[in-house]
This record gives sequence, structure tokens and C-alpha cells, in this order.
Amino acid sequence: TPQPVPVPHLERLLATAVTVVPPPHGSLKLKIRVPGSKSISNRVLLMAALGEGSCRLRGLLHSDDTHVMLTALQLISEVQFGWEEGGNVLCVDGC
Repeated sequence: TPQPVPVPHLERLLATAVTVVPPPHGSLKLKIRVPGSKSISNRVLLMAALGEGSCRLRGLLHSDDTHVMLTALQLISEVQFGWEEGGNVLCVDGC
């Protein structure tokens, strides 16, 4: 069974700019959105483009590298892309 790591152990491992705050007592429900990742975005774009049928991707990083990957995939394949939900979801129609 996993055990929590004591705060003093974490404080020794983390950079001085990081502050460890103990969790509040009782339950806490949170929804956290992490920023997109270039490498994950490019990998999932490649997988979706190679797949059959449609795939909807949410949370892609909006960056120059991601747009270069989209352009490259369109140049080398029959894949089609379309943004939905105000640019939050990319619909990919694969090969």
C-alpha cells in the first residue's frame, strides 16, 4: 500500500523556490488542468492521423511546433483536421 512521503523529505528534494503546503484536513475535490505538452501533442497527432476514422483531441498545446506537425501530416497523408469548441478540441479524420 502506498504511503505518503513526509513533508521534511520532500523539502530536502525540492528546489528552494518550491513551498510544500500540507493538505487540509478532510476531503478536497479539485479539477486541475495542466498545460499542453509539445512532445505529447505531436505524438498524439501522429497516432490520430495514422488511425482509421475520427478522433477528438482535447488539451493540445497551441504552439508553432504543433502547427508545423499539423501541416506536415496534411502534406504526407489524406488526414483532415478541424477545430471545434472554440479551438479547444481538434477533430482528426485519420487515414
